[in-house]
Amino acid sequence: MNNKTDAEVLTHIAAANSHLNNLNNLERNIVLARRHIKRARKVAMRKTIRLPRSIRMQFCNKCLIPFVIGKNCTVRTRYGTVILHCNACKHMQKFGGKKKIAKK
Repeated sequence: MNNKTDAEVLTHIAAANSHLNNLNNLERNIVLARRHIKRARKVAMRKTIRLPRSIRMQFCNKCLIPFVIGKNCTVRTRYGTVILHCNACKHMQKFGGKKKIAKK
């Protein structure tokens, strides 16, 4: 991995988060944050960099809306798995969890 491209991806993610920290005009800021997320994903795909889990949990994979807990997403845990529901597109993402052991 190239440190320059990693820094570019992280710069776009940081810019998206900075737009979300200002809650005055949330709808406009979500549009700007979505634009930064698209750019970060595009750079990561072009340079074949896998986004870290902490970054992937910050936005919906389907509609690319950044998650604001309590505003546009629901977070639940079940058996050690974090389940994120996007209220905009009804997409569900699962992270982590225990591996199921097949019973004989």
